[in-house]
Amino acid sequence: MKVFMLFILSAITIAAASDFNDLKDVDLKELLADEARRKQIFDCIMDAGPCGEYQIYKDVIPGVVETQCGTCTPEQKEKYEEKSKFLLETYPNEYNAVILKYGPKPAE
Repeated sequence: MKVFMLFILSAITIAAASDFNDLKDVDLKELLADEARRKQIFDCIMDAGPCGEYQIYKDVIPGVVETQCGTCTPEQKEKYEEKSKFLLETYPNEYNAVILKYGPKPAE
């Protein structure tokens, strides 16, 4: 059972890194400039509201954040770090909530 779960988690992580290509070139400043859109995306990611057209963020962000883009290419990793820095500086409350929910968990 543990091997099966490890396989599933690995597959999800690889898929998330692949899907990160769809998000790595998104202009976050422009995307999040509209408060209503920013709230919808954040609520979607945090399971607090419907995703609608922003479902890809819910599909990709948790896996990428959990692994800190661990299976990303160097280019994807650089984009991840740039976007993380922007979000932390511009929207620290939302950024920290996402990291708290999806970030790497300490080993028990």
